Amino acid sequence: MRILHIVPYNEPGLSIETVKTFIPNPAFNFALRVIDAIETIDGVEQEIFPLESRTNLIALWHSLRDARKLARQMKPDVIHAHFGSVNGFFAMAVAAFNAPLVVSYKGSDLNHDPDSSWLRNAVQKGSSWVTSHFAAVNQCISTGLRARLPRYLRKHAVVFPDGIDTAAFEGASREKDLALLGLSVDPDATILLFNGRRDQINKRRDRFDQLVDAARAKGVSIYPLVMEGQFTSNQAQIAIRAADIVVLLSNYEGSPTVIREGMMADCAIVSTSVGDVVDTAKDAPRSFIGDFDVQRFSDVIVELSTRPKDGSHMRLARQRFDMRTIALKWVREVYGPISAKKISKQK
Repeated sequence: MRILHIVPYNEPGLSIETVKTFIPNPAFNFALRVIDAIETIDGVEQEIFPLESRTNLIALWHSLRDARKLARQMKPDVIHAHFGSVNGFFAMAVAAFNAPLVVSYKGSDLNHDPDSSWLRNAVQKGSSWVTSHFAAVNQCISTGLRARLPRYLRKHAVVFPDGIDTAAFEGASREKDLALLGLSVDPDATILLFNGRRDQINKRRDRFDQLVDAARAKGVSIYPLVMEGQFTSNQAQIAIRAADIVVLLSNYEGSPTVIREGMMADCAIVSTSVGDVVDTAKDAPRSFIGDFDVQRFSDVIVELSTRPKDGSHMRLARQRFDMRTIALKWVREVYGPISAKKISKQK
């Protein structure tokens, strides 16, 4: 079974491995994680085509020529577009007369993005709308996102989340992880982790600062651990392992990895109701999700600070988000049936 992956790539001139290891490029790294996991499954051959520009028409034309050449040489059974929008539309053009198309939708490719212009929103959603009609399979990360597809396509869309590297969170030691980060924290302090690496206006750092002050005023010893700047993926995992509570206060999100990884680190979860957080943290006993209110959220922090890690969130995360399990779902529930149908038609 041969799969050609088309992924958005924002670092021209750098190797895939360099970007994967050192550059905070969420769109590309999300795709790389699942591709790496699929690579371990017997009988699957893969190629990656990185789409370096999604706005320059001349660059897009040259990329289309190169991608079609690769598809003719590889003869893929499936072409998989990781993210819809222009990336999915481009993949649709590559897939024409070459192979069935699968499209993964992550959030802003179907949802309205308040930080983007009306024109960019129109292009993103318009491209995704067209692409969804030509795809053999549309995959969404949540039931809420599936509801954004045209009504007559929802029934046949598949829903499963992005996976995470569960092994990276096994055997965590708060003391060792803090030492790796060069931090000294009072052993009795509750570590609140806040991901401010991108778009601090949307992430609402101001709300986090208010929450820390309110929880401290109620007698809780708080250590705010804020991820910002050039945190690598490895450093982010170490910080999450060291934390007690993961706090997400954004105005909007797609599928925030920090929630899935926080659960795998057995952290408590406190979040605004954005993206697929409700689906992700479903049945998690040490979690609170709702509209932001500093007094209510600080009361929750006070309560959760008295409830130590007990393994409950880690068990849920291992069952739902293990990358190997997600990769097997892709092969068995998506690629396999499409490939079999293609072979049947050829006969």
